[in-house]
Amino acid sequence: MNNENECQESTCKAGKEKMVFKYDGMVFPCEAFKEAPDNDKFILGDIAVDSLETMWIRAANNPFLNELKIIAKANGLSCPAQILYAHDKIFIIPEWIKLMKEELL
Repeated sequence: MNNENECQESTCKAGKEKMVFKYDGMVFPCEAFKEAPDNDKFILGDIAVDSLETMWIRAANNPFLNELKIIAKANGLSCPAQILYAHDKIFIIPEWIKLMKEELL
């Protein structure tokens, strides 16, 4: 591991080694975030407007994605998006995710 953040993050490669383009040109860290609740928090850019370099930088600095990766690892998950979709499981999650889930119910 190169730094402390890598030790804390999950093994998820979303936004690190892959990105996914949606039909409308919006770019997400991986396919799991394309249809996630409140997915605008995970948009890295628009392929028609933004450079790949810009989107890689946004992925590395996205506080929501980075926090989910840390939470996923703390909960024994390899996929941080599972937290967004899991309505029947109890995870150690921050308040912004709880509020986002309440809006869906």
